Amino acid sequence: MQLSGGQKQRTALAAAFVSEPQILVLDDPLSAVDARTERGILDAIDRQRKARSLILITHRVAAASHCDQIMVLEQGRIVERGTHDELRRSGGLYAAFAEEQRIERELQALEGEPVEPSGVTVLEGAGV
Repeated sequence: MQLSGGQKQRTALAAAFVSEPQILVLDDPLSAVDARTERGILDAIDRQRKARSLILITHRVAAASHCDQIMVLEQGRIVERGTHDELRRSGGLYAAFAEEQRIERELQALEGEPVEPSGVTVLEGAGV
């Protein structure tokens, strides 16, 4: 049986969640999934972060917005750090990504395409 990229991704995430590690590292867990599946994964991530430290690496602002602390990396260096709201107000790289992704979602909605939430590189959790 051949699994799609999204099916492989969901299977790997389920295995990570079931193993209940103290620290969970997720590298772009939303890259190969549709908008409906993304919502389910974000809900699962919200539940997981209540029970453990979570490091989430993503380029989607919608995923980053769920995090307690966000670090934006550019060329391997931290260029911004704060909450979603703080970074949106700062006018920096994160704010530019957020605005760009908001416009993309609006265009998708106007064109009748499924609208997916957005992202950025994120570190989050207790002790991060």
